[in-house]
Amino acid sequence: GEVPFWIKEKKLGELNKPAGRLLAAILAVVFATSVERGALKTLEEWATRMREQFEDAFQMHMRSCISWLSAALRVFCRTLVTDSHSGLQLLSAPESAGASGGGRSFAGRSGARLVPGQRLAIRVGVLFDILEEAAPPEGLRRFLGRLALPGEAVLYLPRQYLTSSESSILKPDVREGVYAQPGSEAHEVLVVGFVFLRCLLGSLFSCWASSLHDTHGGPAAAHARANLRVVASVLLAAMRHRYSNVGDLAAVPRLAA
Repeated sequence: GEVPFWIKEKKLGELNKPAGRLLAAILAVVFATSVERGALKTLEEWATRMREQFEDAFQMHMRSCISWLSAALRVFCRTLVTDSHSGLQLLSAPESAGASGGGRSFAGRSGARLVPGQRLAIRVGVLFDILEEAAPPEGLRRFLGRLALPGEAVLYLPRQYLTSSESSILKPDVREGVYAQPGSEAHEVLVVGFVFLRCLLGSLFSCWASSLHDTHGGPAAAHARANLRVVASVLLAAMRHRYSNVGDLAAVPRLAA
């Protein structure tokens, strides 16, 4: 005989249940994907705004930092150049050191000559003494403090800002975001990288070295430039030893050239 209608409806409902579950799953996936894409877009826009703000602040405070360093180290540089013209050698060739004492003669308290390594240690010590005594501008101080954020906040840096060594330490995400707690090792790496690597060596010392190269001052200017590069090499070696955030002098092309 004929199958009762309530059995037919039940069977049709049972047949439609898998299709209904599949449709619900597809809608859930589409909804989750849409939400995820929206969140990623919002995050990318936020990171872009933060990166642009950092770039603007970076350019402004980099000029401020270079101006501060230039004023603080003007006498140091002039003295180094003047003594270089008089024969000062902070790193002498082995064959010339024994014959001439490495250029201009500098005597210690006992009257003994200072070897180039001792002269270099004195010059670098003077440089650090000057920097310790020179107070940075308040705006620059605040900017350096903002290179770290508390909690889980992310600092978004400009693209290609970090060196490969800095990236291996700070481990930025795909948007160049890094975590740096105030006073942490990561915070120190960012501050040292900004002040010493980018402002002092990459800009100020590089500019001084280029000006000495462009003056066509002959051997005396080349001598001064070589001494400046030796001081820069010591600073780079100190950063590499303490933070491993930079390589050799090749990391600063305008100085290495």
